[in-house]
Amino acid sequence: MMPIRNITGFLLLLLIAGWSFTSCKKLKFDEPPHNCGVPAPWEANTTIQDLKDSYIGVPLQEITEDWFIEGIVQSSDQEGNFFKQLYIHDGTAGMEVRVDIVTMYNLWPVGQKVIIDCKGLFLGNYGGQVQIGYPFQDGSALSLGRIPQVMAEKRIAADSCKGKPAKPMLKLGDVNNDNVNQLVTLEDVFFADNELGKTFADAINRLTQNRTLTNAGGDRILVRTSGFAAFAGQPLPEGKGTITGVLTKFNADFQLMINRLEDVNLDTPFNRGGDTSWVVNKTVVDLKLEYTNSGTFEQITQEWILEATVTANDASGNLFKEIY
Repeated sequence: MMPIRNITGFLLLLLIAGWSFTSCKKLKFDEPPHNCGVPAPWEANTTIQDLKDSYIGVPLQEITEDWFIEGIVQSSDQEGNFFKQLYIHDGTAGMEVRVDIVTMYNLWPVGQKVIIDCKGLFLGNYGGQVQIGYPFQDGSALSLGRIPQVMAEKRIAADSCKGKPAKPMLKLGDVNNDNVNQLVTLEDVFFADNELGKTFADAINRLTQNRTLTNAGGDRILVRTSGFAAFAGQPLPEGKGTITGVLTKFNADFQLMINRLEDVNLDTPFNRGGDTSWVVNKTVVDLKLEYTNSGTFEQITQEWILEATVTANDASGNLFKEIY
């Protein structure tokens, strides 16, 4: 028979074990979902597109109305390709928010919904794009600069849980102004022949550089990479596939800025078949119609480029230095 003191100790041990187990289970049950926050103190009462439409084209335009906008964060400065820039999109439009904060990904990661108290901030234009920021003394003139950190942390609030941006899948030829300042995925693309052997940017001299991305149809876009990006010195991939980045625009040029190297999936081998910078502008039928039946040779002097499928060659020896 077990002594009383041993029975008491045994029961006490069971009680402690049971309490520990239920406490651990309760802690795990109460643990909030990853990357969740608290609701923002405000609600949006206008859209990004409406805010941009209110801009009248002056160098600095103060926002005097009690306007609040919301948007999903599209950009990340974690790998250094974005510097004190926050791109957001709300479904109506996207916008660059100029903020004097580094490592913003800790505050507002990609997919985070944010709400911005706009009153007292300023609108401006850079490269044809309306931006939001704060005045900066540029010599003797004021220009649109970055929102100071203390102000930004009071004016930009994360709203509840982090989600995922829409990331529409686009053909390169379908890129348009509706997607500017939005995270997009381009499909069936590759770096142009004249870019092969290069890196994303000049990591040694820390210089921002552009690289040309193209497709089989000859459509083009610039991939812009900062010399401070963590992947600036990485060689450009030689395959084709998809690439995801924030679509920006400077004057007439669309540009793609990558958040991270993992978003570049150009690893499918393919036969480039010559200079991929050529753009087809003529059909075989059109070319034949240009012949005037003069009975002599007629040299083609125009910059005509055509494409066609080879239907016969000299493999069997029946043709000699001819292809059809």
